[in-house]
Order: sequence, then structure tokens, then C-alpha cells
Amino acid sequence: MVANYSFFNSVISGISTIGSTFESIMTGWYVFNSDIIYYNNHKLFVLGLSLFAFLSLLVYQFFRIKAKIGYFIEKKKEQDAVGREYQLYILFFGIAVIVIEIINEIFKIRPKSLLIVNVSIGVLVLVIYTITDKIKWIRDKIQQIFISSFFIYISYVAYNIVTLKNDVVHIIVFLISFFFSYSILKAIKIYWAFVALTFIFLITTLAFQLIPIKSSILLLNFCILIFIINQVKYAVLLNNRDNFRFANEIVHKGNSLTIASNQKGEILFCSETVTPILGYQPDQVMGLKFWELTHDLESEEKFNPVRDQENKLYIRKLKTENGEYKYIQWKDKKFSDDLIISIGQDVTEQVIVQDQYKNLIETATDIIFEIDAEGHFTFINEFGISALGYSQNEIIKKHYSNFIHDNYINSAVDFYENLVLNENNYPIIEIPILKKNGEEIWMSQKIIVRKNELGLTIGFSGIARDITEKKNIENEKKRRLKKIEAYNNSTKKLSTTDFSKYNELNTVIDLILKEAASISNTNRVSFWKYDDDLITCKNLFSLDNQSLSDKNILNKESYPIYFETLNNKAIINAPDVFNKLETSEFQKLYFTKNNIKSMLDVPIFLTGQLAGVACFESTEQKREWDNEDINYARTISDVISLAISSQMRLEAERKLELKSQLLSALSLCTEKFLLSKTTHQMFQETFNIIGKAAKVDHMYYYEKDAIYNTVSQKYKWSREGVVHQITPLHHMTEENLQEIYDVASQRKILNIFTRNLNEGFFKKLLIDNEIQSILILPIYINDLFTGFIGFDDCTTERKWTEDEINIFQVLANNISSALERNRNETKIIESEEKFKLIANNIPGTVYLSKFDAFSTKIFLNDEVLNLTGYSKSEFIENNLSFLSLIHPDDKEEVINNQIDNLQHGMPLHNVYRIQRKSGEFIWIEEFGDVIKRDDEIEFVGGIYFDITSKKEIEDAIKAKQLAEAANKSKSDFLANMSHEIRTPLNGIIGFTHLLMKTDLEEIQEKYMTTINQSAHSLLEIINDILDFSKIEAGKLELFIDLYDIKKILGQVFDLIVYESNKKNLELELNIDPDVPKYIWTDIVRLKQILINLLSNAVKFTTEGSIKLNVSVLEKNHGNHCVIRFAVIDTGIGILEKNQKKIFKAFLQEDSSTTRKFGGTGLGLTISNQLLALMESRLQLESKIDEGSTFFFDLNLKTSNHSINDKYNAELKSLNIDLDSDEIEINDNNITFLIVEDNKVNMLLLKTIIKNLYHNAFIFECENGYEAIQQFEKINPTIIFMDIQMPIMNGYETAKAIRNTKKGRDVPIIAVTAGAEKEERNKCISAGMDDYISKPIMKGSVEEALVKWLG
Repeated sequence: MVANYSFFNSVISGISTIGSTFESIMTGWYVFNSDIIYYNNHKLFVLGLSLFAFLSLLVYQFFRIKAKIGYFIEKKKEQDAVGREYQLYILFFGIAVIVIEIINEIFKIRPKSLLIVNVSIGVLVLVIYTITDKIKWIRDKIQQIFISSFFIYISYVAYNIVTLKNDVVHIIVFLISFFFSYSILKAIKIYWAFVALTFIFLITTLAFQLIPIKSSILLLNFCILIFIINQVKYAVLLNNRDNFRFANEIVHKGNSLTIASNQKGEILFCSETVTPILGYQPDQVMGLKFWELTHDLESEEKFNPVRDQENKLYIRKLKTENGEYKYIQWKDKKFSDDLIISIGQDVTEQVIVQDQYKNLIETATDIIFEIDAEGHFTFINEFGISALGYSQNEIIKKHYSNFIHDNYINSAVDFYENLVLNENNYPIIEIPILKKNGEEIWMSQKIIVRKNELGLTIGFSGIARDITEKKNIENEKKRRLKKIEAYNNSTKKLSTTDFSKYNELNTVIDLILKEAASISNTNRVSFWKYDDDLITCKNLFSLDNQSLSDKNILNKESYPIYFETLNNKAIINAPDVFNKLETSEFQKLYFTKNNIKSMLDVPIFLTGQLAGVACFESTEQKREWDNEDINYARTISDVISLAISSQMRLEAERKLELKSQLLSALSLCTEKFLLSKTTHQMFQETFNIIGKAAKVDHMYYYEKDAIYNTVSQKYKWSREGVVHQITPLHHMTEENLQEIYDVASQRKILNIFTRNLNEGFFKKLLIDNEIQSILILPIYINDLFTGFIGFDDCTTERKWTEDEINIFQVLANNISSALERNRNETKIIESEEKFKLIANNIPGTVYLSKFDAFSTKIFLNDEVLNLTGYSKSEFIENNLSFLSLIHPDDKEEVINNQIDNLQHGMPLHNVYRIQRKSGEFIWIEEFGDVIKRDDEIEFVGGIYFDITSKKEIEDAIKAKQLAEAANKSKSDFLANMSHEIRTPLNGIIGFTHLLMKTDLEEIQEKYMTTINQSAHSLLEIINDILDFSKIEAGKLELFIDLYDIKKILGQVFDLIVYESNKKNLELELNIDPDVPKYIWTDIVRLKQILINLLSNAVKFTTEGSIKLNVSVLEKNHGNHCVIRFAVIDTGIGILEKNQKKIFKAFLQEDSSTTRKFGGTGLGLTISNQLLALMESRLQLESKIDEGSTFFFDLNLKTSNHSINDKYNAELKSLNIDLDSDEIEINDNNITFLIVEDNKVNMLLLKTIIKNLYHNAFIFECENGYEAIQQFEKINPTIIFMDIQMPIMNGYETAKAIRNTKKGRDVPIIAVTAGAEKEERNKCISAGMDDYISKPIMKGSVEEALVKWLG
């Protein structure tokens, strides 16, 4: 629709340009002349009227242009819009042509009048315009008709420019037409074609000077300027079209409903979104139908489609096509006097939600309210009104502070002020509200700020909830928490109190009761002790100064329910002592007398037994004891129990400390007993220790004289500050000490107070020495009473405890043992001296040890130092155990053998290893036996011998035997592996070799060559591994013989030439002239070394050459020469750091070499080791990217004549002429016997023989037994014998054939996969004549046949 205005936009933009152009042209060519106008010409009057009429028509049509085109908002088909546009073009063009031509005629603008022609053209155009309104076909084709007419007209104008050179009007018309062509020629391609034709015309006029040059140049300049202007307009138009399409998409595809209406309310335009929103099609709602279709019949609102609410939002309820109603929020914009644009949004859901929200507010059980910015209520829901008891009028417009408790008004004001500053936090305030009846209720309010569109605060909205009950619970909870905190602090204080620093239990309990009373706010707290079914009040803390004497003593018989409840660990909770079952047994007088209202009794248990009661009494008022009170009372009960047990533990600890001191003293004394040299020293060192620990006044030892049967004091100790001896000492008889003898005879002790003794000598003696109590412990040696030790107390009557007596009894036993030991030591010393004299002269380590877990040594002779490196004192003094020296691998077995042998009465015999002091292990052999006492093993005696040298000899012999066995196993394995691998390779290599000699296609030959090379590569790897194994085992030997050196090198080159040719490498063999013709060497190993070096050179060289140089370095006496063999290549070279690495087994220069070139890494290692057997070594010179030189020097015996030459020379000297024809064997008479169990090898051997001897007879046998059966019958010329065959192997078969008459001279050639020297020797020993190894090659078979058949 924007395009409909293109013509008029062009007019406006081009007026100034055309005017200027017209003025310049006119002033350039003509001078205005007033004579042109005819004032008295009647024709002027007609032309003037015509001009006025057509101008009036032009102005009228110009103001009618909007009606002609229609409203831009109307949806018209594009073709209709284009048709109307071109109709207008025709209308105005016809009028314009007529008007302009009349003006030209009036003012005589043209040199030659064209009034009739141009007016006719104008009239014709107007006729066409009239027809287009009547005929639809012409109206539909109006654009094409007009464009065609335009081209005709412009051609007419161009013709006039050329023909009427003096008429400037045609030039102006041409420029105007060119300017408006952009608007008329709608398709841009048509416009560009017109522009092209125009410029072709202008260039033609200029080139051929069809018009004046000035006119041509001006036309060309102005056309270029007009073209540029139109192109800019085209770019702007494209942008406007994009904007229009974007706006169109928003209007028709958006979420809003857009309509355009006039002042009558008629719908001129409706967007396509009416369908998804209301269900109608746009065509259905045009005019007043929109409001008729969507009018809400149920609404009382009068139907009025027109609303004067510009830029304001309002909502209308509209009916959809399916009968439902939707709420549309509208916003109107007056676009013109008669055009209103309305945009509507579907707000049905929001309206429904608002209604629901309104219902929710009215039915909510919380107070919902609104206040304005000054704090006055503007709304409160029904629940709020009923909850507070006010009417709505009493609340609305009242300030919120009127309903808040005076103490909280400032807090509420601060809250609302801060809320404005922090509006996004939505805080909560809890304040008390006053109801109408004066009752105070706590409310929790959550407030939000309400603001207008300018962001100014207009009020507050809030929800308030009654939290009075919650507040009461919180206050109660705070009180309880405060109470619990006090109880917890008290509990912590009591539980962390160290009661051990108090000596008296009553002091501790009084402290606990005082704390319990003050914290629990209880008038009285007391502790009642339970003992023998009686409960007695022992401790009391009272705020009313009650004393213990006021408390009764409770017995179980009188209060059975009370006692039973306590024994069941139940707490007696009596808020009312007169109304509780457990307290019903008490007399009311007791409660009234003691003023007890409520009581809480908690039993106290100690080690599971009832120990007492903690009693809490309320005397001022009755008290409900809650859970916290009960738990705290239980805690006090536990603390008292803990205090009691703590005091009991302290008492036990004191006793335990005394016992510990006694035991420590006893332990120390026991050590002294063992170390003391004499009896007097023993008592002197021990009595002082034990006397102080026992806290006695005297301690003494009396010994009995067996001869005189008297008792006398041998030693006495006295505590410092106590008189040592009052009465004189003398020998006492049994009669004097009858009391002691009596208990000694019964093996008892005497623990008694002096006053309790019977009158007599002993009592008098104690009294005289001021002794109040005494403890006597008899001493026995071999069950005979030999004396006693005694303890006394001169200050108090002391009753020694059982623990003290037990410790003193142990002391008495230790003294008895020590005395016995001292008596036996003298006898033992004498026997030891005799034993040492004998033991120290024995050539071994003699020992005597206890029969215990550590085999504790009690005697060792001096030889132990030589055996172990340790002195005998280190063993005897228990610093070192001999068992600890035994090797860990032998220890368990040695100990188990010792235990088993000793327990079964068998002598000891063990061989094991021990570690000497120096760290080395030696082998020893032990012989020993037990020493018994009373049929119980007491000691073990024996001797150790060092057998390390003997063991080393035995180990060496055993190692040699194991090595030989391992070597044999390895040899057997290598032989078997050689046979098993070479056997299948034999078939592969042999048959591929034969096939390659046949006529094959190129691709077949290539495949066969690949198979053959792969098989040879595998064979080389196997040979390398076998050679490496034989070299490592030292089994590889050289076979020295005389060979032609040039022939050897030629054979080597024949094997290498194929691979080198494939890589286009130049292969050179350079032999110095002074190199001898024949050399003595192992031809196989020399060829192996050279082939390996040359193969490596080919493998690692991509271009260039490979040379084998042979030269003589020096000549020695006896035909010996040092010959150098050097292989030179131009390959990749080897880094200096890797040049030693490559000679190691299984290693190459680096891992990438293996991946790129392959190989096992054994070639150079084997070559170097073979050269070592030849007393030489492989040497290397190499540079990266230049090449490498591998060389070795051999000291070889040489000759210029072969053995055959020498042999022939000797025959010639004897005049013997050998006729080769006579010795030649006719192949028709040759019979071959092949003994082979493998079908492949059999077939291969037969094929080779057939190729060599076409007419020969060949017989086959699958095993040795069959060959022996057929031998006499076949009578073969030569035999090929496999070694490993079923039933009878090759060795056995060969021996059996040699034992026959005909078989003595028949050549037997061994054919085997075995590659070891032993295999070859074994074949020759079995009677075979020659040996060929698998894989079977035609050349080796041919050589053997030539050798044995000639």
C-alpha cells in the first residue's frame, strides 16, 4: 500500500529539479516574447475556459485521490491496489496532457502547434480510463496496457526530439517522463530495461549528432542525475517494504488483537489474530458485525462500540464464536479524525485470577488489609473485622497506631519507615494488637509496599495472622529453656567437680544438696541413706532451718509400698503428698509437722543396689514437678551416687597404692635375692625396702638351728625414730615360742594383737619391746620349718589385710628360695668347674639351656665366640637368644623338630643356618638330648658344629647337577622346537621354490615370491633364536674347511641382489687382488655374518649404493692372513649414543626402527658372538643421513689351491685317468628309497628328485619298520631317512639297515628338522653318511646326490 503513493512522492521530490531544468532550457534557447500571446484572439477565450475546466477537474480528482485508492488500513488484494494505481495514472496523465498542451498553445511555447494531436491523445487516455471502470478484463490488464502505452508515448516524444529540434517542450516532456518512469514501470527489471534503451538513444543522438550537441549533453547529464535519484528511492523503498512486512507480521502473527474503526464504530480493519483469540474470521467482523457478534447479552451495560478513551486502558467482555466469553483489555489511539486504532490483549485469565483472589481475600482466615501512605486503613477483610471486634466504619480511615499497644507504637512506625527504604525484602513484624474489648492479641504481619506508575509509594498491603498462642508457647519455652540452662550449668558444675579433694563424704553431699536447693528453688533437699532395710536422713539443706533430728527413720516393714517403689528404680512424684499412693503410708502428722506440701523422691543406686534417696520438698506451696525438675533430681541422684562411688574408689585407691608399693618393693627385693652374694647382704638390701613400703616399725628374720633346735635372730630392721632393740638377744627354744611353732606346724601365719596372746614368755617379750601387734610368717625349705620373718607395730594395734599378708607370704617364699639357692650354689660351683674343664676342650660349641620357649642358655663353652661372633656372656645374661640367630626360613622347622624330638624322647639332630654377628649366614649341625628331673624335662644339652664348608661343597655339586639337567632340557626343547617349526616350513619353502620355477602369471609369481620370502624370514628368525640360544649355552662350534672365497662371496651376493634390485640400489663387490683364493673357515657362519650385514644395509638404505670390500690387512707366517670384510652403505646412519645399544640382544636403535623396518634385534648380536668364536669382533663407523660401515677382521689360514686340485694332481702323477663316463651312473638304474612320515615332505622330496632324475625309481615308506621290511626287496641305490617317525625312528632304522648284508654300503642321507650339532653327530653315529636339514631346498638335495651318486 506504500507503493500507492509512489507517483505523488515522485512529483513532490522532483518539482524543484524539473523546475530548474525547465528554467535553464527556456532561458538558454528562448527569450520570452510578449507578442506570443494574442489578447484579442477568440481562440484564447475557448482555450482559457478549457484550461479552467480541466484544471478544476484535476484539482477535484486530486482531492478525491484518497477515496479513489481507499484507506491504507483496508486489506485489499495487491492486484486491486495496482489496478487502482494505474487507473489514477491514466486519469491524471490524460488531464495533464490536455492542460499542458492548452497552456503551451496559449503561450505559444511550441514553434509548431501540436494542440490537436496532444489533446486527442489526452482525450483518448481519458476514454481508456472510463472504459477501465466498465470492463473488468481491461481493468485487470491495466498495468500492461499503461506500460505499453508509456513506451509508445516516450517513443513518440523521442521522435519529436529528433524531428522537431527547435521544440524544447519535447525535451522537457522526455525528462519528466524519464523521471516518472521509475514510479510507472513497477517491475524493476522493466525499469532497468527502459533506462538502458534511454541511454542507448541518448548516446546514439550524441554519436550521430541527431540533435544539437548541447541538447544531447544536457539530456544525458539530467538522465544520469534522475537515474541516481531513482536508485536511491529504490533502496529506500526496499527498506520501507521490509519495515512494512515486519509490522505486518507483528499485527497479524502477534498476541494482540488489532482493529481499525471509524467514528461510527465500523470496523475498517481487523488483524488475523481475531481467529485464535475470539474464533472469528477477519471478514466476519467487518463493519458493525464485530460488536454485534461479540456483545455480552448478560451485561446490563448498553451496547456502545465507540469510546472516547484514548491512551487509556479499559476491559470489555466479548463473546467468542463458541459462545464463551473472554475479557479483552483495550487501548485506543486516534490515528485521524475518522480513524481509530485499537489494540486489545486477552486478559481473561488475569480477570479470573483477580476474581479468585478477591474471593480468597474475603474467605481467608487471616486478616488482609491495606493502608495508605499516611497509615490510614483503606481496606480490611471480613475476617479482620470479626477478629478485632470492630465494625468496618470503626477501622476504615483510622490510623493503624490506634490499634497497637502503646509500648509497640514506635517499633511499628520504625518498621513502616524502613519498609519504604527496603521494599524488596518483604519483612515480617510481630506486635500486639488491641481488640475492641481491650484484649491483647499478638499478630504476625507481612507487609509489601504499593507504588504507582511513577514509582511513588501510595500505600501498603499486608497479611496479619494471630500468633498469640504461639507467643505464649514461646514465652513458656523461654522460661523452660532458662530453667534447663540453669539445670545444665548446675549439672556441668557438679559433674566437673573433683570430689577426690574432699576427705569426708558428708562434706561432698552437703555441697551437692546446697547446689540442688538453690538451682531448683526447692525449700528442702536431703539425702537419706539405705542400710539393712532402713532409710535414715544423713544430710539436709533447708531454707527454714529444719534439723536432722526432725526426720524419722523409715523401715521397710512400716513403709512397704514406698520401699518397693524405690527398689523398682521408680521416682516418687507427689505434687500433693496427701493424694499419692506412694506417700499414703506416711502419717498426716509427719507432713503437717514438717510443713511438706509437695515431695519428689529419687532413688540412688550404687552398683545396681539401692544406696539411698534424694528428697526434694516444697513447704510454701504445692508444686507441679515438671520433666525438667524430675530430670534434674535424677541428675542429683546420679551425682550423689558418683560422689559415694568416688569416695569408695579413693579408699580403694589408697589400699591399692599401698599394695602397689608393697608389690614394687617385693619385685625389687626378688631381684636383690637373685643378685645377693650372701644371706646377710640379701637381708640388708631387702628389709629396708620392704619395711618402709609396709609402714611397719620392725622387720626381722629368725633362723632355726637344726642341731640345737633353737631359734635366733639373724637380721633386724627398724623404722627411723623407733628403738631398734630393747631387750637383749639370746637363743630361744620351742617352748619360748610355742605360739609360733604351733602355727608353723599347721603351715599358717600368726597375725595377732599382743593383748590377745596367752600369758607367757612370748607375750612378755612383746610387751617388754613395746610391741602392740605382730605378724609372723614361717619359712620352709624342702617342707621343713627353718625359721620365720616377722613384722610389728609399736604404736597402734594393727590388723594386716589379706592383700598385705599375701604379699608378705610371697616375700617369705622368696626368702625361702633364696636361702635354698645359697645352699645349693656351693655344690653347683664345684660341679661346674669340672664340667667347664671338659667342655672347653671339645672342638664344638657345647651348650646347656633351659627347657623353655626361648631355650635360655645357662652354659656355653668358649667356642661359641668363634661360631657366632658373640661372647657367651651375651647369651647367658639373657641379652641374646640363640633362637633369634636362626635364619627366618629355617626357624619354624627347627623349633617344631626340637619340640617333637624332645617330647617323644628322641635325641636332637638339626641342620640349619644362623646369622653371625658380622651379618653372614653359616650352616650348623646340632646334636643334643634332654636332662630330666622327676620325669620332667628340665634342661637340654648339646653341641653345635660349623658345617658351612661341607654345605657349600654339597650345594655346588647339586647346582652342577641342576645346571646339567637344565641344559639337557633346553637342548631337548631347542631340538624339538627346531623339528616342529622347520617341518611345516619345509613344505612352504620347498613347494613355493618349485612353483616359482614353473610358468606363472605375473601376479601369481608376485604372490609366490611373497610367500617364499615370508617363509625365509620366519626361518631366519628361528635360526637366529636357535643360534643365540646355542651361543649362550656355549654349544655352538665352528666347522673349519677350505673354501673358495670368491665363490662364497658370489653366493652371498646372489641372496642379496633380489632385495637390492627392488629398491634400485647399486650393489658392489670389491675384492683386492692380493686376497688369497681359498681360506680355511666355517663357511656357514661366515656367510651368515655377511648376509646379516648386507641384509641390514639393504633394509636401512633407501637410495645410493651398498659395497662389500674384502682386503688383506697383513700377512703372517704359515700362510695366515688378516682379512678385513667391510659392508658400506649410504643409509640412514646410527646415532652415536645408540651405536653400542644395537649390539645388545633384542634391541634396535629405537622402537620406531622396529615398527618401520621390523626384525628381532638378534642379527648383530649373533654376528658379533660368532665373530667372538672366530677371535674377532664387529666394528662400526656411522654418520646420520650419510651411511654406516660395519667391518671385522679375521686371522685365517689361506691357500691358492683347493683340495680337489691337489687330489687331481696326485692322480695325474700316478698316471690314473678317470673317465667320467665310466663313473657316471645311468639314471635309469637309480632307485631311491624315501622314509618319511610327513606327506608334505615326502611329496616335496619326490618332486625334487623327479626334476633331477626323470627316470629314477622312487619308493616310499612312512616309518622305519616298513623301510626295513621293504629294504631287501627294493635294494635302493640311495636312502633319504627322516629322523623323527612313529613305530621306529631314523636312528634305529639306519642301524638295522647297516646290520644287513646289502645295507652296509648304501648311502643313507638324514633328513631332519633338527639344527644342532648333536643331531648331526648322532646321525653319523647311527650309521648315516650325510645330513641335510629342513626346510628341504633343491640345491642342498642336488649337492648331496652329486656327492654320493657322482
